[in-house]
Amino acid sequence: MNYQPPPSPIFAESSNDEISPFRTDKDKIHRIRCLVPYLASIVDVVSPSEIWIQHPNHITNKLTQVPTESVKLKPDDLKDLMYVMAPLDSSTLGRARILGIKPDAIVIVRFIDHGFLAAVKSNMLYQMPMAFRTHPWQTVPVVLFGLKPMNNEIWTKEEIQSLKSVLEKYEMFWIIPHFTKDKILDDSKYQRVTMYGLSGEDVDAILKSQDSEFMLGESVTQSYFAELAMPIFQPIPVIDALDQPVFSHNLQTSVQCYVKTIDGE
Repeated sequence: MNYQPPPSPIFAESSNDEISPFRTDKDKIHRIRCLVPYLASIVDVVSPSEIWIQHPNHITNKLTQVPTESVKLKPDDLKDLMYVMAPLDSSTLGRARILGIKPDAIVIVRFIDHGFLAAVKSNMLYQMPMAFRTHPWQTVPVVLFGLKPMNNEIWTKEEIQSLKSVLEKYEMFWIIPHFTKDKILDDSKYQRVTMYGLSGEDVDAILKSQDSEFMLGESVTQSYFAELAMPIFQPIPVIDALDQPVFSHNLQTSVQCYVKTIDGE
């Protein structure tokens, strides 16, 4: 069962044959699109088809607010895919995007700088300052290249937990993007990557080097198959990165939703 993330067009619509400009409207916050290998940590794991990573030089702490300095939104003004400030805890707001509005006054948001989903009360959301909209998401969703569910349809709880067990062994990873011949027009096309778990010595070697190509670390894909006790290592034969499908998952077992509220409200 293929999964399609929410749409997020990169370019503005154009009425002629000229190159469309990048979107600069308030409803678009761009993502980091890295085409060379890079260091990253992992902030959330949904499935092999959705891993949220973060670059070491992120500015997440500079993109938060306190509620007393923010303008609260009315529940009736909320809409799907809207950018808002939402409570990370009782005293801090973080940048988020609305993914769904439920009839019981609960809103599902994705914290774009922290990577995780949350269920938040509809009266606990605030306007995002325009200055905050100029900075890209500080987390990036990626797809682990060459993998598919054993049932060819949906990621199981066992597969997701096996991946988490592998990733929890490392603090940093070497991420190698895979390429496509297609022009990426929408940020919902998650980048396909190969990942290597790094030791502290590996990280030091990368940081001290002027090179951009390394053969360091442990293959996450191979470790995943070993953790899952697969009898044969059989990655998907893919030539173009986007030929690899993105598979869905069981939200009841693979995603933790945290209800964030602000004390005294």
